[in-house]
Amino acid sequence: MGVRAGVWDIFLPCPAPGLFVEMKVGKGRLTPGQVSFRDALLPYGYSFVVAYSWVDAAKAIGSHLGFTVDV
Repeated sequence: MGVRAGVWDIFLPCPAPGLFVEMKVGKGRLTPGQVSFRDALLPYGYSFVVAYSWVDAAKAIGSHLGFTVDV
C-alpha cells in the first residue's frame, strides 16, 4: 500500500529525468490516479514500469541505471 494515492511506490531520481516503479501483485492494475500521475509526467521524459515481483523491479532499476541484474 502506497503512502499517497496516485503516486507510484518507488522513484529513482537519477539518471535524470528518473524512473517510477509501481509494485503490483497478482493481476493488480494501475488505479485511475496512478494512470493520471503517469500521463502527467510522460511528456517530461520520466520512465514508468509496473513490476509484479522484486525481480521485475530489480531488472527495471538495473536497466535504468545501465547495468544488467542477473537474479
